[in-house]
Parts: sequence; C-alpha cells; structure tokens
Amino acid sequence: MQCKDFFDLYKICDSHLHLSDCTVYSVPLLNSEKYYCISCAHSESEFTIQNNIIKEKPDFISAFGIHPQNPVIKNLDFLENLIVENKISVIGETGFDFFTQELKGTEELQKQAFESQLEFAVKYSLPMIIHGRKCNDRFFFYAKQLSKVPAVLFHSYMGTFNEAQSLLNKGINCFFSFGKPLLNGNKKAIECICKLDSRQLLLETDAPFQVLKGEEYTKPSDIFNVYEKAFEIRGISSEDKEKATGFTEQLYSNFLQFRGKH
Repeated sequence: MQCKDFFDLYKICDSHLHLSDCTVYSVPLLNSEKYYCISCAHSESEFTIQNNIIKEKPDFISAFGIHPQNPVIKNLDFLENLIVENKISVIGETGFDFFTQELKGTEELQKQAFESQLEFAVKYSLPMIIHGRKCNDRFFFYAKQLSKVPAVLFHSYMGTFNEAQSLLNKGINCFFSFGKPLLNGNKKAIECICKLDSRQLLLETDAPFQVLKGEEYTKPSDIFNVYEKAFEIRGISSEDKEKATGFTEQLYSNFLQFRGKH
C-alpha cells in the first residue's frame, strides 16, 4: 500500500519519536490532518525545538523526561516546571538501561531519576513513556507504583509476550509500542504484535534513531513501513478494508486513551 493510500484511508499514529533530533522531515506527513505523534525531549534545548514544532500542531503530544542513558538529575526541576505550567502532557521517556557496562555504572542515577519521575506521574496524574533494556525485572519491582499511573507506554518493548501479560495482570494500564525491530524480524516483538490484544498495541519509529542495517537515520515517514509490517503479522490484507480500518482505528483509539483524551 502506498503512503497516499494510508493518508486517504487511515489515521496514522507514531507513538514515539524525537522531533528535535529529526533532520529530515516528510512535510506531507507532518502537515497531514491524519498524522499524530508523541515526541520526547530530554534537555531544555531539545524541548525548545520540540515545542516550536508542536505548538503549531495541537494533535501532537509533547513529552519530557530524564533518559536513563543520560540521567541528568538537575533536569528534574525543569521537568516539574513544565508539568506545573501545563507545557507537557506525558512524562518520558524514562526507565532503565543496562545494555552496556558503562550504563550499568549509572544504575543509582537511573534509579533516582526514574523514581522521581514516577512520583511526578502519580502526583500530577500524567502518563509515562518507559524505556527499558536488560531491566524488565525493575518494572515488576515498581508494579504497585506503576499501577497508580494513568497509563504506561513501554516504548519499543523488548520483553516477551508472557512478561507483557504479567505486567497487565499487575494492574498496570499498559500499552506496548513496536517499531523497526518488526522489520528486522525480532521474534519477541513479532510474537507480541501477533498475540497481544489490539487494545494494548501502538506503533512507532523512534525517529531519527533505531535504524536498520545500512541506514543513517530513521525518517518519521517510516511509520508507514511499520504499519504495513504490523498488518502482515496480524494477518490483515491491505485489500481487506474492514479489518485494516478496524485495526488502525483501534491504534488511534489507544493513542487517544494514552494521552488521556476520550
């Protein structure tokens, strides 16, 4: 299915990208009334760029968080000011990342940043975007607190289907988002797309990051490729307009529920 067909037929939601870091935009995509996204920033300068884009697009969602790969604790004050001033509607991305020895060395800072942001999410009743690598046990440890958050999006979810079900069984209002690993044949991501209830699913690009082999960057318009792959995994033919529309409308409904708009 061509991009134009998606524009004509469906609302397209990219649940995770970084507008401030995207150097190549698909102008028709960003200007389309059927395109929706959640953009995360992790510094004051990134937020300024992101905010300048999003203030012209009221259907885009603005998020700010202290990323576990760069746990700058002093940014917690900036984050809370953004919350109080109603300049963001989502906290994140935040979480834990123990993928390398260097990252493991910042465990205490990651813990401090995550716990503070979790407290903000509960206190101000805001959804959270979670980043996690080699750390799924941590989210089970914080399950009781996470169950008090309005909604939790596990971006580029790397756990198993059974772990996802277990998180849901802990009473957490979870959404699980998947992107280019689907195109790369990631077995766990494919199983989750295949087996999870569509009411828990979202799709993303993580643009300009999370590139495939041979790519320099990810474009926001790559969301179309992710949608097409999700169709394939779910056994939905693009010719079956009823099923294709039903699935994409469910993703849009999930997007609205996560942002707290019904």
